[in-house]
Amino acid sequence: MRIRWLAVAGMAVLVFASRARSDEPINLRVLYAGDPKNARTADFRSFLEKHFTKVGLADYLSLGQAETKGYDVVILDWPGLPPRDQAGFRHPALDRNYDRPTILIGGGSLGVGRSQQLKLDDMCICLGDAAHDIVATHEIFRRPHQILIDFEERQTPQHYRSWPNGGRLGETMKVWKIQQRGWSLGNPLDLSYMPGMVSDPCGFTDSPDCEFIASGINMKSPEAVAIGRQGNFLLWGFYSPPTDLTPEGRKCFVNAICYIKKFDGQAPLVRKTSRFSARQLALVLASGFKAVSDREWFMNSQPEPLRKDPEKLAELHRTLREMYRGQFPEELRRLFGDDPEQYIKYYRENLEFLRPGPGSGISFVLDEDVKGLGLSNRKVELLDRCIGMLAKGEQPDRALRILKRYTTEDYADAKDWRTWLETYRDRLYFTDVGGFKFMIAPESMRGATGTATDRPEPDSEDPVVACAEVSPGQVQAGESLDLVVRVRMAPNWHIYAADGTSAPGFPTTLKLTLPKGVEPERGWTYPEPSRGIDGQRIYEGTVEFRRKLRVDREAARGSVVVSCEFGYQACDLRSCRLPTKENLEVKVEITERSDTTPSP
Repeated sequence: MRIRWLAVAGMAVLVFASRARSDEPINLRVLYAGDPKNARTADFRSFLEKHFTKVGLADYLSLGQAETKGYDVVILDWPGLPPRDQAGFRHPALDRNYDRPTILIGGGSLGVGRSQQLKLDDMCICLGDAAHDIVATHEIFRRPHQILIDFEERQTPQHYRSWPNGGRLGETMKVWKIQQRGWSLGNPLDLSYMPGMVSDPCGFTDSPDCEFIASGINMKSPEAVAIGRQGNFLLWGFYSPPTDLTPEGRKCFVNAICYIKKFDGQAPLVRKTSRFSARQLALVLASGFKAVSDREWFMNSQPEPLRKDPEKLAELHRTLREMYRGQFPEELRRLFGDDPEQYIKYYRENLEFLRPGPGSGISFVLDEDVKGLGLSNRKVELLDRCIGMLAKGEQPDRALRILKRYTTEDYADAKDWRTWLETYRDRLYFTDVGGFKFMIAPESMRGATGTATDRPEPDSEDPVVACAEVSPGQVQAGESLDLVVRVRMAPNWHIYAADGTSAPGFPTTLKLTLPKGVEPERGWTYPEPSRGIDGQRIYEGTVEFRRKLRVDREAARGSVVVSCEFGYQACDLRSCRLPTKENLEVKVEITERSDTTPSP
């Protein structure tokens, strides 16, 4: 069965046609760096020259940074895996200041991701022919070509169920075929055609320079990144050259080239400290251990050629099970033994208190300092609490340990810490991948850092995560403050706009409950909604609802709580959840005025 969708503003339609059909080349200068001796280069050259005003060619292996000047977009590609030397896979000579808009195609460019320590890594060279969990309202599906997303139903890969929340997946899933020819997940041992590449989804969006755009049928994760962006780099994980893409796939590739041009000069903010640095990997490990502990499931989930060799399959099962179990800390192995459910329960309950442990693999330990406060180590509220503790002399050693552990600062007194926090509050983001630290985003990204601080991270089980914040967190009586309700949605999920919908979708609602002495100054400022594939006004990605509050001069001094009831309905392409209401709370510290002006 096929379902056709196209996102067109203001229209609720099922079948659409591409609207950008001009034969005029797009005014962009594109440099393609590949293997000059391979027919693949000629394929790309012919395709690019039809669509762009200037096309240059370069050798991927010898490309230098200076050669990219004079071009708007650079495409890095290689037929198959690039050759190796003693340092690893060869790649263009690009330094960490490289900021030209660049597209990485499939696994041929994996050396770039490694040398640049990008989140766009080579998690797996195992991407097939179709995309799924598509952020269908993203610009690369809309401009300059409107893309016809022709969904078809396929069997959900069995191994997807071994990932956290994978058990919730249906028997089939909607996919969009991008390649006409290519490697097949149904016959993974046939390498006559190169597989594409996916990147690790764990921690991928924990910095504001990253976007998940689509996953694709692969041998790892249902959430793996097949199309995504980090800074000036965009991964187009599908390996096929233009002639082997579907017509809509080719148009989408043109759109991707146009889209990445917008990020000229925006080098990545975060570099991966290791391949196993995001805390979600602890849950992945526990869920994987559960899957391999189920012998029947494991046997049935393997490719058919492997199932024909029972002895080899049994040995693989034993090896993988011991490998998974051996990665848990010894203390947990003593407590939980071979019970995977206990590991899963432990990591779910303590996810917000984990930090990197010893060793080079998937290693996380419990931060007892943070757990004792009951606050996530990736929420700004923790910094507020610790600075307050330091100012009051409450467990100052513990407060200072936490502040220095999760920031790059080294202040000694609470006043300096408070000044730093209030200066950068709306530019702070927390990154697991970048070293378990609060980092400061560039001024141009002020207010856009909610992608990282509002944890836990949304996923298919909890697709909407909301939190309330105030700025400043400490306010003098008689002054104003900003309340922000920040909402983050998992890829391919949305909620409905606050100003109502034209269909049964439940609109977003916000209802304040304020303490005595605190009043709203004005109404809510809502984010600009987009149009969903059914024409309804929706929010997706990360959005913020803002309201200005004012503290009365006579308000009681001390800590008060501001509450907001947040109502929403979460939907994806498959289904809608029941409408939900959450009560969000944030503490405000009201202090004496620093002036001596009497109250009027």
